[in-house]
Amino acid sequence: MFTRELEEIEDVYRSPESNPRYEKEDTGEVPRTDLRLLAYYLPQYHPFEENDRFWGKGFTEWTNVTKARPFFREHIQPRLPGELGFYDTRLREVLARQIEMAKNHGIHGFAIHHYFFQGKPLMRLPYDRILGDKSLDMPFCLHWANESWSSKFDGYGREGGMLIEQNHSAEDDLAFFRDIEPALFDDRYILIDGKPLLLVYRPGLFPDVHATTDRWRTCAVKAGIGDMFLVMIQTGFDEILDPRDFGFDAAAEFPPHRARNISIKGRFSMYDPDFKGYVCSFEEVMNGSVEREKPGYRLFKGIFPNWDNTPRIRNSVIYHGSSPAMYQEWLESLGRYTNRNFPPSERLIFLNAWNEWAEGAYMEPDRHFGYAYLNATSRAMRRIAEGGGM
Repeated sequence: MFTRELEEIEDVYRSPESNPRYEKEDTGEVPRTDLRLLAYYLPQYHPFEENDRFWGKGFTEWTNVTKARPFFREHIQPRLPGELGFYDTRLREVLARQIEMAKNHGIHGFAIHHYFFQGKPLMRLPYDRILGDKSLDMPFCLHWANESWSSKFDGYGREGGMLIEQNHSAEDDLAFFRDIEPALFDDRYILIDGKPLLLVYRPGLFPDVHATTDRWRTCAVKAGIGDMFLVMIQTGFDEILDPRDFGFDAAAEFPPHRARNISIKGRFSMYDPDFKGYVCSFEEVMNGSVEREKPGYRLFKGIFPNWDNTPRIRNSVIYHGSSPAMYQEWLESLGRYTNRNFPPSERLIFLNAWNEWAEGAYMEPDRHFGYAYLNATSRAMRRIAEGGGM
């Protein structure tokens, strides 16, 4: 048993080309369509003062990624990056190559996680560089990750303490708008029918979220922007509600939140008998997403390529069984659904994520699959454009 475990761990470090699931980059052209795939972008790949203070000097997302280990046979950990290596998002060259890869494989733009705590911006170097360098020509919008930062990365702070608390107020609503206003005027900013697209992660944290959305719309008119297109994220923190009742234009799925969770942990023999986390079926998540009935309001579909946040939280959730082919099937299905149910200007799908490495949700090439998930995106977008699908 011990020998087999060592062999499995060693597989991670072998030559990538020796893995039959590894794919080289598909450089074929992806047709341009009305369907826009937007990938969430995490900027936490550079050190900054608060992380140095909380976690130790030099902490970045890679700190968690590199300490991961497998908990059972076929559990792919640690996840090691491919072409880009353990990159630093302060570097323009990194951002430029990320943009090039995303656009070449059918990803229309980035939904950048935006951090703003009661007048204090955090983790801004990649955002500031993009905003200040028009040659980084990627459509983008902002997603306000407006929850408190806890030591357990769970949005609650029930165990281990709160690192930075988020307290919303009317004054904070106005300060936040002033913070994002320069981006809303950028000609790369993503628009829906001429309105800047803004996503909010935890609308339930506002004392009166309808008053907040009214303030933002008023600010936008006064600034000369016009109206905004506001989207609330559907998470497991809040009830599933009609976004129009809270001043939003639409909602968006954010899987694996609200996913169909079917445990398959009993299929595996755990290396660590003290592992108290969950192992769920990726296929059932996909099936649940495809089978979900259309609600009576705008709801943009969401997808993720994989999920495993044990590098961040030891006893957490692993969605097992993802493959590039399965992800491609899911994306094609969501693409057909979106084309049928939305006008051309609103054909959005949200991808979680471009680079959430410590949650196993990333599109960037790694040493196990190479460019397989990016290539699957290219194939799916071609098939959707052709009117086909699996």
